Amino acid sequence: MNFECGYFFHLYTRDNAKEDKLFFEQENYFYFLRQYKKYLSPIFITICYCLVPNHYHFLIKVKNQNRIFEYQKKKHYNHTGNELKLNEFLIRQIINFHISYSKAINKKYNRRGSLFQEKPKAKPVLEINYLLRLARYIHRNQMKHKVVENLEDWEFSSFLDYANLRKGKIPDKSFLLANYESLEDFLEFTCSNDDDLSDDFDDILELETSQIFEIC
Repeated sequence: MNFECGYFFHLYTRDNAKEDKLFFEQENYFYFLRQYKKYLSPIFITICYCLVPNHYHFLIKVKNQNRIFEYQKKKHYNHTGNELKLNEFLIRQIINFHISYSKAINKKYNRRGSLFQEKPKAKPVLEINYLLRLARYIHRNQMKHKVVENLEDWEFSSFLDYANLRKGKIPDKSFLLANYESLEDFLEFTCSNDDDLSDDFDDILELETSQIFEIC
């Protein structure tokens, strides 16, 4: 399985289970997002995201080849002109993103060993209804894991940007909102506590593993 330009993917992973944390204090979240913007924003369009203490979720779309090649040239990478090598470059950027964050955390807290329990995973998102429910799942992740009681109370989610409570530079809201009649419809769908939209989708995320690939 490869990343393909113009396609959507669910990118996620979690902590090393020994510590049960990726983020130890507020500044860790900010640094993580700064590194995300440095390594991944040039190659992915970010639809939505959520960071919680022990894992993260991003819904992303791979930018077109020309934009990625321009970024490579700007950073003095070899211009690949080849889809296979392009995929290798995208994977390398994700790995470098993880390494940069892990090194900083290990140095700051005088720790050793792996920070992440597993290699990051990516799953292609090929169907629009699934994408809309996945975005809802991501935006509600801080409540699912009982980090906060209200969506708007969690700073490290793109929900605040979609709700116009913040003007963040990471998420591109245009695609997701284009699938709703209005912002109010989006907020109603996202904020609904309807169990039919929650419990069965958790099962889908657990069971649909055939197209998930590890980034290594």
